[in-house]
Amino acid sequence: RARVVCVCREDPRDASLAPHTVVVGPMPPADLRALLDEVEPGLSDAEAAGIVAHAKGSPWRLRQLSMGGAVDEQGPEKSLLMLAPIAMGVLRTLALVAASVPLDVLARATRMPTADALEALARRGYVEMSARGVRLHPSARPLVDALFDADDRAARAHKLVQAVVDAGNAELAASVVPLLRACPPALVRALFDK
Repeated sequence: RARVVCVCREDPRDASLAPHTVVVGPMPPADLRALLDEVEPGLSDAEAAGIVAHAKGSPWRLRQLSMGGAVDEQGPEKSLLMLAPIAMGVLRTLALVAASVPLDVLARATRMPTADALEALARRGYVEMSARGVRLHPSARPLVDALFDADDRAARAHKLVQAVVDAGNAELAASVVPLLRACPPALVRALFDK
């Protein structure tokens, strides 16, 4: 038997889930302050009080504010639409695969934002960065997928597969196999020849 726990910031709005849903209310200010002291020690009392007040009971919002980020009151969908085209291109390319994409491969597949802009995408929760590369955060995937059209998806799939072939990245090759339908036969052969 397995028990699955899903955590989200939105009401699932599904009547069948109501008996299985635990609503967690706002975090008390004292708890938020304790959390802030852990993640951002050394703030003055006035700075900490301002961040706690603006967090409005949300530890996620507190983390954004503590890292100097602006909180978009309109929600993640509107915030995503306000990203620069280069940042959106990176997110759309990453949406094609679940695996982390090394930075050198990603740079071959799409225009890259500055390192600071990429870090900002990570702080905002759109991407996760690790030693293996960058991957789209699972919670951002449905938002990014909703902004895709078929032609853009096919063009990006072609570029990503080409980048994987050019880089000779065997580990990532398995992740791009589902994208091969959008690619020319010669590119598909090149991927399997490597």
